[in-house]
Amino acid sequence: MSASFGIGNREPTRSNIIDNATPPKPERLADLELNYTYTNNTKHTLALTAYYMHHKNQLVLTGNLNNVGTPIQQNVGSSYRTGIELNGATQLHRKLRFEGNVALSQNKIASFEQTTSIYSNNWDWLADTTLLYKNVAISFSPQVVAAAILSYQPFKGTEIALTSKYVGKQYLDNTQNPNRTLNAYWVNNAQMSYTRKTKWCKEIGFNVQLNNLLNTLYEANGWTYFVLFNENNTINSTNYNNYYPQAGFNFLAGLTLKW
Repeated sequence: MSASFGIGNREPTRSNIIDNATPPKPERLADLELNYTYTNNTKHTLALTAYYMHHKNQLVLTGNLNNVGTPIQQNVGSSYRTGIELNGATQLHRKLRFEGNVALSQNKIASFEQTTSIYSNNWDWLADTTLLYKNVAISFSPQVVAAAILSYQPFKGTEIALTSKYVGKQYLDNTQNPNRTLNAYWVNNAQMSYTRKTKWCKEIGFNVQLNNLLNTLYEANGWTYFVLFNENNTINSTNYNNYYPQAGFNFLAGLTLKW
């Protein structure tokens, strides 16, 4: 069992400076971690990590893109990330092994202000307003991430592995608006590999990857912006969500030679 505490600082990047109307501030991070690891004759391993990360002026994704398509970041005064990570592996059989991990977290911004414009239905600018958000989720920060690998070695030099990955719901911006989200997704892949030594080269290897076995329709990323309209003296928000759809079932085959 071990514990650690660290403090880190990071300066804004050139892109951060260009994309913000006011000069961004450097980030400061205080990180506390507790770790526990259990091993049983290399057949079973288990590692548990609990952490708390407090940020000052963290640069978080706004959900918007700049004029060349790069995600924009902005400072938020006080925020934190806290959670637990569990990693484990077990040798189920001489030829069969299971590995898995899961991360559960809370990622919150204490308070931040966002300035935006209000338009008429004809897109005439009417006024600017400042929106205040308190205790909201940090963008693109799922509360649950999990993965598992089941691998089988039928004979020497050959391995077949099935992998699964789950990513929980994510918010596209820092308003925690349920209408600006990426849905949770679960994807399964398979990989088969074979290697052997030969007389004419040091090693020859074949590899086949089968991705998205269940042909799942999902988006792993996206961007968003919203506009406020004054309609009959009532302020309404219109969301413009954009997504990056991922490939359905696809495969990749490879051949490697080592001399």
